[in-house]
Amino acid sequence: MPVVLGLVTPENAREIARRTAEECDARLASADGRARLAEIKIGKKLMESANRVPASVHIEWLTGCLLDFAAVRPGTKRAQLDQHFRGEGGITWPQHRSVYHRECRYLQVGVDFQNADARRPEDVVTAVEPVELDLIRTD
Repeated sequence: MPVVLGLVTPENAREIARRTAEECDARLASADGRARLAEIKIGKKLMESANRVPASVHIEWLTGCLLDFAAVRPGTKRAQLDQHFRGEGGITWPQHRSVYHRECRYLQVGVDFQNADARRPEDVVTAVEPVELDLIRTD
């Protein structure tokens, strides 16, 4: 189940990053969280990384990712979106796309495009959904 982080702006990106990092740390600290992470492939790498890198570094990195989300707003072109994001797998439509950040596959947002009959670089974003933290769907 996704965790909705909300609409990200340059003003609130650092606070959302801090809260998200604290939530992840709390989940990692729980026995259930460690057991569930051990079941998935990336879990071991996440736990090793969390033990080696200070939280402040993670927060700065996450803030940078969230600032890229804050730059996505109505009027953004598909070509600009493709610089920092990739499309999720599964069934998609040219008018709506769920995308994830290239540096953090767990951060996602849904966007709508105006009059998009095909996927063209000049397609314009008309609506942006709140950012979510979730597993991605792939083909």
